[in-house]
This record gives sequence, structure tokens and C-alpha cells, in this order.
Amino acid sequence: TWPFWPLWLPMDLRSWQVQVCGLGGQLCDLNVQSNLTLGALKKVIEAKTGIKAQQQRLLVGDAERDDAEPVVAWSARNTSNTLSVTLVQRPARQSEWMARVREAVDARAVFRKAPKNVRYDKAIALIAVSKDGDALIHTGQELRADRETVLVAVRHNGLSLRHASASLQDDREIVQAAIMKCPAAWQHASESLRSDRELVLGLLKLDGRLLQFASWDLRADA
Repeated sequence: TWPFWPLWLPMDLRSWQVQVCGLGGQLCDLNVQSNLTLGALKKVIEAKTGIKAQQQRLLVGDAERDDAEPVVAWSARNTSNTLSVTLVQRPARQSEWMARVREAVDARAVFRKAPKNVRYDKAIALIAVSKDGDALIHTGQELRADRETVLVAVRHNGLSLRHASASLQDDREIVQAAIMKCPAAWQHASESLRSDRELVLGLLKLDGRLLQFASWDLRADA
């Protein structure tokens, strides 16, 4: 056996030791290939510990990672072949609603009819807006002012910018993401961004009809 995985092998073929710890201590050690995704790793952990995959939150450091990311993405700066992750167990009700919204054909309808505490739950709301950006309207003010939630929503449906807080309608990155998805989202940007000459000129190159959504001053100069 090799004491270290050969560096000449492709990264996605290397084996990694994953140490899984809970809040009360170590849960299990796993030997996995570095191309294994977080979603697949959760299934392996479920088989080892009995903790349902949908109830698992896996943290690398303080950050929760996306289910589609491979182990190698978490360990890019790790010079060893060992990775430590912390497992935080979700409440059963939260994980059930996450699965329900994720699997729904009409996620917005399911989310709209959910209890208020479910609609105000960021983890559940993120799934809803990733499937239908307009689901943002059914969340609370706090999530409509949450940058991550709104960015996911506008990347799915640019017009969902209309449901964002005033501060995020004035956020250049969010507004640009919304416009890239749907140029008409420009009408829901803040007055200050609609008065930004550089931004407006760039948008007019995409579609001259967007001038109608610029500020009065810029329309007068056109």
C-alpha cells in the first residue's frame, strides 16, 4: 500500500480519508475517491451512521458546501489526503419540506401553500427560488433582503428582482445578473442604477428598447 496517493494519478482518481465529526465528537472515517460529490458522500454517511442524507448539513470549516461539489473542490488547498467535515443534523420537519419543494413539479405552488415558518426558512426558500425565482414573493422581508437568496432567484428569473428589497435593487451585481437573465428586469432596478450612464450604455448595446427604463435625465440626453 502507498503511504501517500501517487501525485502522478489524475486528481479524480485519488483516494481521500474523510473524517466525519458531529457536534458530540467523531462519527466515522471514510475512504472515498476525490471525484465523489457531496450528495453521494451523504449517502455513504447515511449507510454508516443511519442519519438520513436529507437531514445532513456537511460543513468544511465554517462553510456548507453544495451537493454537486466533489471532494477535490473542498480540499484544493489541502496538501494531505485527509479531509475533516462536520455533520450538523437538520430537524426532520425542515428536511421533509426541503425534499417536498425540491421534488415538486410546481415548486412555487407548494412553497406558497407552506406554513409561514417554512416559507421563512432560508434553506427551504433557496430550493424554492432556484426552481422558480418568483417564489421569492412568498418569503419574508428578511429573505427578500438576503443577498444569497435574491441572487439565486434572479439567476432563475430576472423579473423576480421586483420582489427584492430596495437595497438589493440597488446592488449592481444582482441587477446585472437579473438583466442577463431577462433584460426587462432593468425596470425594477433602483433609480440610482437606472441613472448610471455607464451601465445604461452597456444595456442599450444589448437592446435599445431598454432606454424606456432609464432615468428621465438619461432619456432626455439620448
